[in-house]
Amino acid sequence: MERSASIHFPAEKKFLSLALAFVEEFGSAVGMTKELPYIRLSLEEALANVMDHGCPEDNMVRLRAQSDSLGVEFVIRERGTPFDPETMEKQVASPDGDILEQGLGLKFMKSFMDKVTFSNLGRQGKQIRLYKKYSTLPVADCSSDPESDSCAEVQEDISYTVRLMRQEEALDVAQCAYSAYGYSFIVDNAYDAKAIRELNQSGQLVSMVAVTEDGDVMGHASMALDDDPLCGAWGRAFVRKRYRRRGCLKELSVGLMKEAQARNLQWVVADAVCSHEYSQRAVVSFGFEPCCLVLARTTPLDLKGIKDAQERENILLCYRRISSPISSLPLFFPPDHADFISYLYQGLGENPKLGKVQQTASTDRPHEMKVFVEPLATATIIVETCGQGVVPAVKNALRSACMEGLKGIYLLLDLADPIVSELTPEFEAMGFFFSGIRPRSDGRDQLVLQYLNNIGVDFDAIKVAFEQGVELKEYVRRCESKVVKPWG
Repeated sequence: MERSASIHFPAEKKFLSLALAFVEEFGSAVGMTKELPYIRLSLEEALANVMDHGCPEDNMVRLRAQSDSLGVEFVIRERGTPFDPETMEKQVASPDGDILEQGLGLKFMKSFMDKVTFSNLGRQGKQIRLYKKYSTLPVADCSSDPESDSCAEVQEDISYTVRLMRQEEALDVAQCAYSAYGYSFIVDNAYDAKAIRELNQSGQLVSMVAVTEDGDVMGHASMALDDDPLCGAWGRAFVRKRYRRRGCLKELSVGLMKEAQARNLQWVVADAVCSHEYSQRAVVSFGFEPCCLVLARTTPLDLKGIKDAQERENILLCYRRISSPISSLPLFFPPDHADFISYLYQGLGENPKLGKVQQTASTDRPHEMKVFVEPLATATIIVETCGQGVVPAVKNALRSACMEGLKGIYLLLDLADPIVSELTPEFEAMGFFFSGIRPRSDGRDQLVLQYLNNIGVDFDAIKVAFEQGVELKEYVRRCESKVVKPWG
């Protein structure tokens, strides 16, 4: 059932709390409680920008809310100064490395909502539309929808083939994701047939499908190749409800491993949640080893039979080498973590060449850094070059992320850069602590540090199915216990 409501108020900061109260009341009324914190933060950012940068105080702002069976849309209309969001996004980082709060706030806003659009209405002013889908849709009533995918599980034995996805099957894959998860799957474009097709055509995604003799797509699993083209990231694994419990996912995983070998990939990485051991056991059976524990990575999964979920879901990054390394660069381990990093590499069957810093490395070169704001209230800071000004730049990005309410901030550092071993203690002084390592095919493996923004972790509730995973959890626990944050 569609519902809508709207309010008008002056474009003055003192009315912001009134507008946000309207947002919260409407969201609660239509059952958007799980997503409400992200909606409120996004609307607060959008309305504050309107009041601070675009709309004179004597102007009125109209805020309209409308819900349907899939989600909620908020529309802001006002007649303030014209605004170009594309220009602002390109100017997020200023030449001196400082983070421009207005532009970064825009990125945060877009990351929290499923869709954000800006429109110029000519003499009527301008409009911002913010849309958020329900993370969990109501279960379909089979009596009213006899064709519902979840109504009847196929009972008889089925013959099926596991192979690469054909382009015309992209829509079937999207519908398969919906059958398995509703709209709660973490990868948003898993429901976008065009995106699935284009990612496979470009080589950024390798989709494997299980198909019945009648051509029905039973399940899907994929390997992403966009970040590191010779390191495949397993993911997007789902099976239609009516085809579950048939060993389909295992066969899809076997197919992906064969494809990785055929492509001569260097590594394959799999994410395993820590609220249970099931997914970890699956990757153990394929020879993966954990080397990075990422805390507070996502919102908790709503899994049947799993009780006492933590506030956030923790993830083990598990790697397996596929082929011999193409390049081998000397790595520079931070002295405080050198022994444990060596232990992680031994578990992976690796013996990296270690470099030695002969003298204090020069930082005259400019630093290079990227900040990615991600769904589910996290951000990743990738330092590609530890050059001049990198420490204050990281501090500015961290502070901005904390002010925007992001829960987990992750810092990736190049272990092939000698300066990293010297600067790691300075990053840890900001409140970052050890998370693990990320091997790369180009030999520039990464040290991962993490920062938790006003969120606690129950380490005893973290489930691990690997011996090396237990050691990693305890090491991260010890590092986290030493954190003294300079703010917040």
